[in-house]
Amino acid sequence: MALFCGGYNWDGHNKKQEFIKNNCFEIGWEIVDAGDLYSLLASIKVGDLFCLKVAPPGNSTFRISAVGLVTCSLSKNLIKSFGSKMNCSIGIKWLNTAEFDVTCNGKLTNVRASTLHEEFDSDVINQIINRVFLLK
Repeated sequence: MALFCGGYNWDGHNKKQEFIKNNCFEIGWEIVDAGDLYSLLASIKVGDLFCLKVAPPGNSTFRISAVGLVTCSLSKNLIKSFGSKMNCSIGIKWLNTAEFDVTCNGKLTNVRASTLHEEFDSDVINQIINRVFLLK
């Protein structure tokens, strides 16, 4: 199981409630402009954890706005068939929609500010898991 985090602010439009209502996440960029992000989206598997996040560049603290379990993934072939259209989404069962802050000790803060990233910092992952599953 991996943990991925994605943003939900599309040019000033907050998509959080739409993603929660529709049990999904999608990228706000056209495929032709962000092929690398769509490749990363296609690498997310059923059973992975997914967070909606707000992570300003350079901050050691960022906000988790929702956490869920991936229930439907994409294949790279499917993404190629969409051409330049958006609306390639992954399915997510949202487990926690209460916002909370996570402290990352300054590691990989440039990655967290991007549209989509995989989280590798075990301390950050543990903070999220402990909060969602009330382990502490």
